[in-house]
Amino acid sequence: MRRKLAICVCGLAILVTASLFSPMLYGQVDTGTISGAVRDKSGAVIPNAQVTIRNVGTGQAQHITTNSTGLFVSLPLYAGQYDVEVVASGFVRETQRVTLSVAQRVETDFTLQLGSVRQTVTVHNVAASLQTEESTLSSLQTQKNIENLPLNGPNFAQLMGLAAGVVPAQMQTGAGGGGTPITMKRGVTGYSVNGLRLEENSFLVDGMFNNENHNGLGILVFPPIDAIQEFREENSVADAQFGRGGGGTVNLIYKSGTQHYHGDLFEFLRNSGLDARNFFDRNIPEFRRNQFGATLGGPILPRANSKTFFFADYQGVRTRLGQTFISTVPTLAARDGDFSEYPQRIYDPLSQAPLRGGGFERTQFPGNVIPSPMIDAVGQQL
Repeated sequence: MRRKLAICVCGLAILVTASLFSPMLYGQVDTGTISGAVRDKSGAVIPNAQVTIRNVGTGQAQHITTNSTGLFVSLPLYAGQYDVEVVASGFVRETQRVTLSVAQRVETDFTLQLGSVRQTVTVHNVAASLQTEESTLSSLQTQKNIENLPLNGPNFAQLMGLAAGVVPAQMQTGAGGGGTPITMKRGVTGYSVNGLRLEENSFLVDGMFNNENHNGLGILVFPPIDAIQEFREENSVADAQFGRGGGGTVNLIYKSGTQHYHGDLFEFLRNSGLDARNFFDRNIPEFRRNQFGATLGGPILPRANSKTFFFADYQGVRTRLGQTFISTVPTLAARDGDFSEYPQRIYDPLSQAPLRGGGFERTQFPGNVIPSPMIDAVGQQL
């Protein structure tokens, strides 16, 4: 059961992240680009056209000029919605709204109409274009999918199985084959991508490496699903910038602060109310799991054209679990050395009855009862 309440608040005293629109962040693998060509109605290119790419959520903008062939390419951009505006002398101003996902390269072209720049043509519903900028095969899970699809945990990594070529992998235990299974410590992340081992998968959060180094099988940080904006799963021919393994690469990004404060409260509830009784249980064991938290984002200073933003999230988990264990323990008679009710034979370890063909055999205790003087007092107490 999921309970969720959207809230609108006025501030937060704790700064968690700052989302800065800076051209210095070139090395991050969670950013994308917007490129395109600007032409007139006849198909001729328009050089030196002014292109403005403005983030709808934060209001921050990049200003670019088309080159001699009418092409433009943005600096690295974070995922989100952008208004791309093109202005050229003697042509009508045109604006297109583009949705950029994590690590995506989007191409959007413009065909300007003759007229005054005081006139504006706004295109809101741009048809999805054929991906010609990269050869990678990937699967994108948006915020809507992450929040609405049923998850057990909830754990975003379970959505990896929705991509083509991805199947559950055989889960292993801890290092050396012993210890607690990885699934119990780190959650369900064991998927084989295109037949490769699950150690070949790589997980990134906001461009940072997020694999558990000790076992190499799990995720180090599990963001709350309400704090996730989206994630892209690279399944085949991944870009060289990701490196590491040849399996799947999950590139996840957090939500970001915007010009307006936004947040929510959430709770995932599971209990034993609808559970069935196990054969060995007299009663249904208690099980109650509360996974709850909140998110909040917005500008650091509540003013127009703010350039610094924050986003914070908190998640808590409370679990009460009853389990039934089946064990074999000695009876009171066996504790005193009486194994007469057991079918197995109990032999005197100090006996040696010679055999005709050589060797010897042990002698069974009469009635399968060990004499009291032969029972070690310390062992009996244990």
